[in-house]
Amino acid sequence: MHYLDLVHADDRDPMRLELARLSAGLPADLVDVRMRDKAGRYHDVRWSAAVWNERGLVLAVGRDITTRREAERALRAREAMLARAEQMALMGSFHVDPRQGAVQCSPGLLQLAGLAPQDAPDQLDAVIRLFEPQDQPALRAAIAGAESHGTQQELSLRLARGDGPPREWQIYIEPGNAPQGPGGGGVAVACLDVSAFRRATRQAQQSEQRLRALADRLQGIREEERTRISREIHDELGQLLTALKIDITMLARDLGGAGPALDKPRLLEDMRSMGRMVDSTLLSVRRIARQLRPEVLDALGLVPAIEWQASDVQARTGLQCTVEAPQTWSDIAPRLGTALFRIVQEALT
Repeated sequence: MHYLDLVHADDRDPMRLELARLSAGLPADLVDVRMRDKAGRYHDVRWSAAVWNERGLVLAVGRDITTRREAERALRAREAMLARAEQMALMGSFHVDPRQGAVQCSPGLLQLAGLAPQDAPDQLDAVIRLFEPQDQPALRAAIAGAESHGTQQELSLRLARGDGPPREWQIYIEPGNAPQGPGGGGVAVACLDVSAFRRATRQAQQSEQRLRALADRLQGIREEERTRISREIHDELGQLLTALKIDITMLARDLGGAGPALDKPRLLEDMRSMGRMVDSTLLSVRRIARQLRPEVLDALGLVPAIEWQASDVQARTGLQCTVEAPQTWSDIAPRLGTALFRIVQEALT
């Protein structure tokens, strides 16, 4: 068996090339190939070779580097997983060398910053310039503190991007550990894009404020409506009922002391007057009831109720009111119809 038969088929040509270079008297490079053992398993082997004597015999030494290659492959897999995790979590990171100010940026950081790999910053100053000018001193001071004192830092900063508004980042700064003391192992900086979270938080707060304002307004409307109804009941119904009570009292007095000489025409007129007061009272009761909830809203639907409200406002104020509404509104759900009617009623009053 030729020794090349033990080499993986994909690695034979590179090995032949290096052997040919040696035969031609040229220096040969180290060559890494996969070789099969007697059990049929492949191992990563690094070969170094040199011409051994004047007859051109070649002395080659192979070293099994399978463990090293497996570690390198595992490291690449972990780096790929980390890059994917950073991408999914909207995270990025960079490492600062305290001796030279050099940085190494992760792919996730470049993606968040909107930078191409060839534009990756390699110095700390270049990374700091990615942030808003007002935030740059705080970041520089935090990294310096981590380098000199080994303290952890957490900051909220804004990243300047040319393709849109600044992004909001949460920055976590972790000092490295090394035998030479704090900062000797560099500084690791993790960046989390919290723009969407902060925006959602602000929107939730604004929605909560609007809901509170709406609740306050609804409570105010209820109180105003109660006050108005109370005033109308007191001013109109109260006066009518008081006048009716006075008339009834006077009628009872007249009937009790009239004796045989009863003035029937005057009594009849008094009773007719009381009947008119009762009619006025009933009209006031119906009007207040309609204002609370018009019967037409339940009987005919939303659009006729709005038309009735508009005609009532027009009759009371002289304002010209025209209703333009699709008749399909009459088919909407009762609760929604009531809400829309209240909106129209509030707008008109």
